Amino acid sequence: MSYYCISGNVLKFDVSDTKKLGFHHLIIRAENIERLKGELPRGYFKITSRVVAEALNLSNSTVHRLTKEFESLNIIKCVKKSKSITEASIYEYIFDYCNETVSETVSEPVDNGIQLSDFNELRPNDKSQNEQVDETVTDTLKKEVLKRKDIYRLVINRLNERANKNFKPTSQKTQSHINARLLEKFTVEDFYKVIDTKCAQWKDSSMDIFLRPRTLFGTKFEDYLNEHKSPTPEVDSNSPWNPSFNYD
Repeated sequence: MSYYCISGNVLKFDVSDTKKLGFHHLIIRAENIERLKGELPRGYFKITSRVVAEALNLSNSTVHRLTKEFESLNIIKCVKKSKSITEASIYEYIFDYCNETVSETVSEPVDNGIQLSDFNELRPNDKSQNEQVDETVTDTLKKEVLKRKDIYRLVINRLNERANKNFKPTSQKTQSHINARLLEKFTVEDFYKVIDTKCAQWKDSSMDIFLRPRTLFGTKFEDYLNEHKSPTPEVDSNSPWNPSFNYD
């Protein structure tokens, strides 16, 4: 049976460090809630500094320090940063996947300690729907996984074909880069444009080693996308407006 576990770095925390442990428990619960809602990809969650501070009885500066420390330990990664303490930031929890694949985890339990209050928060005053939430979430997750699995395959196959590489669409790191761009509303066609543009520029040169997912689909993705040029339309060689036309 496949499963994914918490980040190994969390196991290094001292049992007396209640602030770190409490913060970790809170973000794990946030990730579970997002999986139940089905609004974000698996492993992603939203939090605000104010909610964390109130929930753990901490100052905003302490919450900021804990967040930065968790990022530096590679426990979480910021995908979209908020502009204020009241606006939610989006993070990805860096799980230790134990060599699993996405398709192997579709049917895994999504409970992991979710309390009744969490269900009520998602669907207020609707207990009948809460009783059916597991079935609904499972269907949503299956559709989401199948959809994203197709996207991973299409994008990485395009890269392998154009760059003559052999990347795997099942790589969790590769998927995290693609997920980050999908959250920014980029499309599969945008991925194709970036791949084609950079392959034309870098293939068989000293930059060939950078034809890889973490470079192409990283934070400079939009810059690369804007380098894409539409094919130049063919010009009729017999047209008098053709610059190369012989007027003699």
